[in-house]
Amino acid sequence: MSKFKLKILFVFFMLSGIAVCLPAQSKKASSNKSYFVPDPIKNMETLLGDWEGSIHSETGPVVTSKELKVSLSFSSLFNGRMVQVGSIAETVGGKDIVESYGVIAYDTSEKQVHLMLYTDTCEVFTLTGNWANRFNLNFSGSTTKSGKKIKMTLWLGVKIKDQIDYKLYTTIDNTLISETGQLKRKSKN
Repeated sequence: MSKFKLKILFVFFMLSGIAVCLPAQSKKASSNKSYFVPDPIKNMETLLGDWEGSIHSETGPVVTSKELKVSLSFSSLFNGRMVQVGSIAETVGGKDIVESYGVIAYDTSEKQVHLMLYTDTCEVFTLTGNWANRFNLNFSGSTTKSGKKIKMTLWLGVKIKDQIDYKLYTTIDNTLISETGQLKRKSKN
């Protein structure tokens, strides 16, 4: 997978949907039944809807820069206990386009957030971590993929209505990917 696609993958991944791992004895859904929604899921409700924006990406140790146009669509599933997201990221002035789909699951027994990402290159990534702040949605997580250690820290500033201030720092072995930008709400779900 190219570094560009891996970078886009993590842009999408960190803005992915959220799912709750429910107890094994779950029953068939009823429209008038009230469901427990863990705080990590409640904290993401502000992201529901369609978003567009620009993200500046730098990769090092030898620095290369790219501007990306990003579109995200967050929607709720399972009576608000899950959020999914579709993503399209395109290099400004280039031909690279990456489409992805993601889910973030909250495991109630582990009290951990599991980020799962599925890409148009048939790759699947899973990271485990936690949201550290409900207003800025700070997430830190890590995994190993094909023998490479992947760590990421995401900051989604959601204090300004209908805007996401975005910062993502990803380390893949000795390569650092730094991304910053803003996304504006196109529509609400």
